[in-house]
Amino acid sequence: MNTIVLPADICLEANAIIERLVAHDRLTFASEDATRLIDLVPVSRKSLFSLRSYFRGPGASFAGYVPGVGRAVLNEDGDERQVSLNAGVSYVIGGYRVSHTPGEIGIRLMWAETRIDQTGQSCLLRYNRAMKVPRQMLIAQQRAVKIFTVTFAYVSYVPWKLPEASSFPRRDCSWPTTMN
Repeated sequence: MNTIVLPADICLEANAIIERLVAHDRLTFASEDATRLIDLVPVSRKSLFSLRSYFRGPGASFAGYVPGVGRAVLNEDGDERQVSLNAGVSYVIGGYRVSHTPGEIGIRLMWAETRIDQTGQSCLLRYNRAMKVPRQMLIAQQRAVKIFTVTFAYVSYVPWKLPEASSFPRRDCSWPTTMN
């Protein structure tokens, strides 16, 4: 993914919203926060196929004689080049990498790639595209399948949080207490 840094004022506001959304102390999230995050983070197109490759060329190598040490060899690392084709866009917001495609915002901890277990390292905020109304948040859960002696791990997203009930439009269905 191509990484873009947003302006500081947008980053600060978006980071505060993300911190409230991913707080583990509640089973709901504020619909207003989610709607504001949807408006803040620019939308990028959804790609069905993307390719990212890294190429490393050969580095320079020097050999010589050092007095008092003997023969010495100095190897230099080669240049690394990255080629991306149809890659998505992610934004650095605080300690998170955020991607926004129509109908979905992906929030991932920056250090998630360094963890062996990916459970809880990322989440998705799904919303109605037309109305920009949040529907639910999903959290990453790593699962494994063992075939003979080889274990394959994959990440799936499971339901986590729903918008607060007070965020939904309410209809007053109560009976009147007095009759006129």
